[in-house]
Amino acid sequence: MMNCRLFYRVCGLLVAALVLALVFQLPAESQASGFHINGRHLYDANGNRFIMRGISHAHTWYTNETSSFANIKAKGANAVRVVLSSGDRWTRNDASDVAQAREQMREAVSDREPPIQR
Repeated sequence: MMNCRLFYRVCGLLVAALVLALVFQLPAESQASGFHINGRHLYDANGNRFIMRGISHAHTWYTNETSSFANIKAKGANAVRVVLSSGDRWTRNDASDVAQAREQMREAVSDREPPIQR
């Protein structure tokens, strides 16, 4: 009787381990595309360690200051935080304004990787 219980427990643990392995399987390093984390560091698609050096662009308050993107590039930034507003507190940035800002940013950094999307 004792051996039967032990057998079922071991089988149950193996099934649970298999299910967890399938559900939480991490992609192999060779399958990674784009940015990924290894340990406590962020790496780009080529495997180079990526250190974010960014600048904020207060777009919601200065929507006409679009030359800022080229200036940010000239400073050597590789990340930009673009401040937008939902309209709750400041003037809302609508979809066309956001699309226009994205296009201007892409043009300003055209010789670099495209900006990170969320």
